[in-house]
This record gives sequence, C-alpha cells and structure tokens, in this order.
Amino acid sequence: MDTRRFLDVLSRRAGVIAVSVAVAVAAAFAVDRLLPHEYEAWAVLHVAVLPIGADWRQYDLDYSDRMMNTYVTLAESRRVEAEVAARLDVAEPPYLAVKVEPNSGLMRVIGRGRTPEEAAATANALADVLIELSHELATTLPEEARPPVPQVVETATPPDEPRGLGLTLLLALAVFVGGAVGTFLALLGENLDDRLYYVDEIAAVAGSPVLVAIPRSRSRRSFPVPVDSPQGRAYRRLRSRLMAHSARQRVKVILVCGVEPRHGASTVVANLAQSFATLGRKVLVIDCASSARGQVHFLGVSARDSIVAKLGGADGAPRAPHATRVEKVDLLLTTSGMVPDVLSEHAAQYDGVIIDASAMSRSDDALYVSAFADLVLLVVRQGKTTAGSLADARDQLAAAYAGPVGVVAVGVNPGSYSDASAPVPFPVDDVRKTGWGLELAPLPPEREVQAPPLT
Repeated sequence: MDTRRFLDVLSRRAGVIAVSVAVAVAAAFAVDRLLPHEYEAWAVLHVAVLPIGADWRQYDLDYSDRMMNTYVTLAESRRVEAEVAARLDVAEPPYLAVKVEPNSGLMRVIGRGRTPEEAAATANALADVLIELSHELATTLPEEARPPVPQVVETATPPDEPRGLGLTLLLALAVFVGGAVGTFLALLGENLDDRLYYVDEIAAVAGSPVLVAIPRSRSRRSFPVPVDSPQGRAYRRLRSRLMAHSARQRVKVILVCGVEPRHGASTVVANLAQSFATLGRKVLVIDCASSARGQVHFLGVSARDSIVAKLGGADGAPRAPHATRVEKVDLLLTTSGMVPDVLSEHAAQYDGVIIDASAMSRSDDALYVSAFADLVLLVVRQGKTTAGSLADARDQLAAAYAGPVGVVAVGVNPGSYSDASAPVPFPVDDVRKTGWGLELAPLPPEREVQAPPLT
C-alpha cells in the first residue's frame, strides 16, 4: 500500500480512529481518578566538607562521602521511620529516602504522601530528624572531631503533579496508544472490507475497462448536472467514447444496469440521454427497472402519461413513448419482457435507445435485455459496490451476453482517478453522423484513432 492510499484509508476510517482515541482518553481519565495518587517532595541539605592539612584547598572528601552515606542508611532505619511517623501523626511509616547528589556536598531528602502537603511535610520532617540525629551523634565525639551538622538549603514544598506519569503525560500516552490501535483497526477493517474503493480495482474485478469515472458531487442534485461541473464533463467524456466506439462498431441500443440497487444506474441513464440530446440526437429511454426513483422522476413525465405508459395497451403492448421535459428525449415505461417488441416498433424512429434495467443483484431482467443490446454499461458505485457482487455480475454477463461491456464508476473521489490512459475522443470534424454513433470518413493512416478497448 502506497502512502497516498494509506492516507486515504485513514481518512475513510477516521471514525474508527477517533473512537479508539476517545476510548483511550476516557480510560486515562478513569485511571487518573480511580487509582490513588502518590506525591513526592524533597528538601535539600548541605553537608560541609572538612579541611585537612595546612592548605585550605585540601578537604577530606572521603570522610564527607561517608557522612552522607550514613544519612542515607539512617533514613531507612526503623528509628527514623518511627520518629517521622510520630511527628506526622500517622499509623504507618511513610516512604523515606535520601539521595546523594554526585560530586557535591548536597543531599536530597525525599518523602512521599497521598497529598502534596503530606509529601512536603514528610520530607521536611525527615530533614529535621536527620539534623537532630547529627547533633546527637556529635555529642558523643570530642569537640575537635565532631562532624559538621547538615544545613537546610531548601525546604520541601508541595508538588504540582503526582508521582509517575501525571494526567498530562497519561493523556498524551492515551492519544498515542489510541491512535495506534485505531490505525491497526482501520487497516484490519480495510482488508476485511469487500467494497471497491479504487477505479483500478473496479476494472480488475470487472475484467472490462472503466470508460469514465463520475466524480462525487457535493450537491444533492443528480440530474441534470451542470454543464461545466466535473460531473457534466465526465458525462460528455462518456458520450464521446461511446460515439468513438460506435464509429468502429455500430451501437444504437445501450443497456445500462447497476451491479447493486440504488447505486446510480438511473442517474447515469438520464444524464447520458441528455448529453446525447444536446448534440441533436433523438433519444428513446426505456425504463424497465421498476424503480421508485426511476426515469419518471428524472425526466419529468407527467403523472397521467406515466400511468398510461405503465398500463399499456389492450393487447399488452406498451403505448407510444411520451415526451419528457428534456428536448429530444422520450420515455417509455415497460417491463423487460416487452423490450423486444418496443425495440422492433419504436427503435427505428430514434437515433439511439438507452435501456434502464434493474440491478443485476436484484433480478435477471438485465441478462434477458442484454440479448437485444449492442453495448452494456455496468454501473459501479465506488465505496459501495462489493467485489463479490461485481464478480458475480461479470460472470453472469459472460455467460449470457457476448457483446462489449464497459464500466462506469460513479461517486468517485476527485483526484483518485486519471483519464490519461483512456481512449481519445473521436474527432468530430472528420466524421459523419450515422445514428448517434459516428462513422469514419477516410483518414490518413497517421490520423487513425483507435476505438476504446471495450471487451
């Protein structure tokens, strides 16, 4: 997985990462509140170094080290612990320690408690007890041999943060661990997810070229798309490629079906029909999908005409197509079983026919209708269509339909797909009209344009 796709996965699974971080932060707060805190404070004592010899620059450093090590041992003695506990009026002796600062005459007297004030009081009490013991020991020695008494350089003050990580560091650690766990879950979910998120994956599973990628729109309006919008340019690109293919292999009847329901096949039909109509082509749209938001919703057939079209004639044959709000686009509602009769009766009156059929995962209508189509467009919605359903649709078409199949990817993230390797649109000034397709006029060999690689 390259860096771009890795970041795309993190963006797509941001909710999982956010939940993981939130859970880790909540756990950190719970640990901080539920576990007892322990604070640590210290006082600083100075032990003077005794001079030796006539030169005042000479000191008995070994003796000084022995004295400070004595204080370290005394701090851990039961007598000192009991004395400090008595002064603090606590039942159990608190934690006491003395730390000698290297290469100096300083000692750090350490005390711990459940509150900042208790920790400071413990450290100061230990300092007082050690100084008193130093006086007591000095009285047992001759005056000239008495060691210097430790002096308090800095008294202990209540600490701001508890001992250990503290809430700030605990939260930082929680964010890091939560982010790492969330990233792992995001990558795991991506590997277990069967949905197709990339155009190259769609083409690989379908075994057919992706003719065009329709970008995702922020607008709720799916028809008609603005002419200068990325979606409008994509539909014009699809129209050009279909016309380029029709110039090599005549295409008049196009079947458009989705792999799964409500993945945008009807939207593609309506916008593609309008795109052809803007070139002056007369288009018949046959809706046999029986969708609640079908072509009646998009193309704007009146309620009366819609009912009449659905009822059909007395002999069961559909009535004449009805005009829509899109100029040069007519609509006829029927069932898949009536499609052959509709084509034989009305197809000759139009430059081209687009059939909107039910999704392949819902019924076998599209497979039946494909026998009467010159080209099948399979609509796949990025991030919604699964690899399993697309592979199943591919296999069904391969068994029932021998004509060319192209894939239209809809809802594609802008910037995730490039048309650089797609077929070159056919040059309009070098062709003549034959239906809505184009037939090659004689061209020099060097200007020969290849048809799209439909399979």
